[in-house]
Amino acid sequence: MEMPQDGSRPATKDGKSTPVWRATFDAFERPIADASESWLQSETFMDGLALVLKLQRRANRELRRGLRIWFGAWNLSTGSDVERLENQIANLERQVRQLRLELERSSDPGPLLASTARRRSANRDSR
Repeated sequence: MEMPQDGSRPATKDGKSTPVWRATFDAFERPIADASESWLQSETFMDGLALVLKLQRRANRELRRGLRIWFGAWNLSTGSDVERLENQIANLERQVRQLRLELERSSDPGPLLASTARRRSANRDSR
């Protein structure tokens, strides 16, 4: 959008005039945007970005390794220690659930049904 020579504000498609700052902004922004878009789509930029991401992952991995060693020296728990304990607990819960199911299948259903009926009647009586 070019500024008119008479100093008035340029009109938009709907007939309203645009602010002067907008015309100034557009005059600077368009060439900068065109240049940056072509740079961002270049192979050089993509190669550089890939390299930076690889370096970032490597630095993160090395930092975690160093912290694990440091925490180990001070006998503090690390994320991998907590994760290992969470996995062990989950495995134990699965085993308990499986043992409970096997016990229910192998035992006589008669006593189980009777104890369930007794619990239900006791719950009704306590209300």
